[in-house]
Amino acid sequence: VPQVAFEASIEFTTSTILNGGNLHFGPDGMLYIAIGTTNNIEVANRPDAPQGKIHRVIPTVPVGIPPDNPDPNSTIWAGGFRNSFDFTFSLTTGLMYATENGPDCDDELNLVVAGGNYGWRTEGLCEDQVIGDDYPFRRPLVSWTPPISPTGVTVYTGPAFPDWQNHVLLCAYNLGRMAVLKLDETGTRVLGGDLRWELGRARCATDIEGGPDGYIYFFDINALYRLVPASQ
Repeated sequence: VPQVAFEASIEFTTSTILNGGNLHFGPDGMLYIAIGTTNNIEVANRPDAPQGKIHRVIPTVPVGIPPDNPDPNSTIWAGGFRNSFDFTFSLTTGLMYATENGPDCDDELNLVVAGGNYGWRTEGLCEDQVIGDDYPFRRPLVSWTPPISPTGVTVYTGPAFPDWQNHVLLCAYNLGRMAVLKLDETGTRVLGGDLRWELGRARCATDIEGGPDGYIYFFDINALYRLVPASQ
């Protein structure tokens, strides 16, 4: 019998947008859950609202609150997200990365830290390209204007594509392409990358993962695809 372990309300029950999110186990064994703002972006920075947040919970039914969360009485791990579609952990550094969907600007890749506020708000949109030293929120590693709609994300560690070791791979839904972003040795800065990876009739649209065989798997709404080196 299915059991409800964790639940968050939908802010606008007639809306079907900004309901992105995913759940993954972290390297610490805790369960992490991302929830979009469900079309009410005002809740992104409300500390009492579960929407627009990434939560960290003990995987029980019902879930428990880890005592080392930023607030030991709250499941919230980080906040200020408009619609964080997916997130992932680096197997090398343990760092957490999340995609973020803006409206017509400021799509992002974020390095997510405990207690971080990523600043989505109703005023001052389209600021990520010109943020100054007084920016009070966590800065994105990368932002895109016009938007590309970043969705699934992973840090690649397989052997099949050695040049992409410890690079961030993400799907750009608007383009149907795979983005490859090179990180520095600490994993805290993007050194470069591109969106040039045309995939023929395949589209990298919803999720992307490295498989146990070292190859790269990605999805659109119709199919699962496998990417292998051209020499194979």
